[in-house]
Order: sequence, then C-alpha cells, then structure tokens
Amino acid sequence: MRIQLKKWIILGCVMLSITAFYYGYYITFNKYKIEKPLDTKGGIIGDTGSSTFNKIDDIEALPPKTKKVAKDTMLIRKVISINTDNLKVEYEGYIPDFLVNCTEEQIIDYYNDLGKVEFIGNTIYVTRECPYMPNCYVVKLDGDYIKAYKTDLNGNAEEFTEFTPELCRNKDGQLEKGIEVENPDDIYRVIQDYD
Repeated sequence: MRIQLKKWIILGCVMLSITAFYYGYYITFNKYKIEKPLDTKGGIIGDTGSSTFNKIDDIEALPPKTKKVAKDTMLIRKVISINTDNLKVEYEGYIPDFLVNCTEEQIIDYYNDLGKVEFIGNTIYVTRECPYMPNCYVVKLDGDYIKAYKTDLNGNAEEFTEFTPELCRNKDGQLEKGIEVENPDDIYRVIQDYD
C-alpha cells in the first residue's frame, strides 16, 4: 500500500511538471503568434501605412547616458587668486592618455581635489581657487608698512622673514589687496614703485 501511494505521488508530480511546462509553452507561443514581425524594409507586415511610426529608420539613436572623453579633448587647468583676481594657466594641452575613454563622472572624480571641473564643448576646464597664487611672493600693505609674504602650494601666505617691512608713502587699492610676484628680486622692484 505504501509503495503504491509513493508511485501515485511521483506520477502526480510528473504530471504537474508536464502540465506547467506545456502551459508556459502555450502562453509564450500565443504571445509571439499575436505580435506582427517586421519585414526587411522596416515596416510591419500587414501594415497599410496608416501609422505615423512604421519604419526602423524613423527611430533616432538615443544619446548614451554617459559621455566618454575622446583623445582630442583639450584640458585647461588654471588657478585663480581670490584676493588679487589674478589668473594663471598651469596646463593647456590634450587630456593625458590614461584619461581617454573615461566618463565625465570619472574625470570629475579624478580632478575633484584640484577644483571645479567644467565641460564646455571639446574642452575640460579645471579651475582651482586659492587665496593667492601658489608658490609665489605677495607684496601687501599691512597698516602703514609694506610686507612680503611667501605662498605655499595651496596659495596660503606666510610672512617672508628675509624681507624687512618698509614704511609706505603711496597707498593704493592694488597694494592693499596684494601684488603677486614670481621671485624675491621682484619684491624690491614693487617697493620702489611705492617709495
């Protein structure tokens, strides 16, 4: 009796599996039978042309969600001094080879520490804002004295101790904001202009 019960259970499971398979096959087959296939010209077989959308040529390619950087993309890295409004281009040329075929998001992530990244046409602009120009000297009015400051890589200024502050006789707005120069010799040239 137990063996016969096991046989009926197994037979029932097999029949249920076969029925489920044929049901799924039948539904899928009918679904494809109802759809109209495309002919080789791009129209739908049996379509009389009443539809405004009947050719594959009418389908416009959708733009990709992410734009990739090409080899001929230009890169311009610049530094802007917040206090003096000076602008210096650090690099102008083609994008480095290792960044070719990267997405815009990857480029933004790569240059994120340097500053703001903008994509304009076929050019990438990386703009870094610093208090003063990095790695230069600043001649600035502090009270009645002209002082010199040296800037670090981030444009932060510290007083240049090798320079003795001098009394200023001719004050102007540019000296109050600060005048950036490349080397210590230029400090004395700027001071002579204000003596």
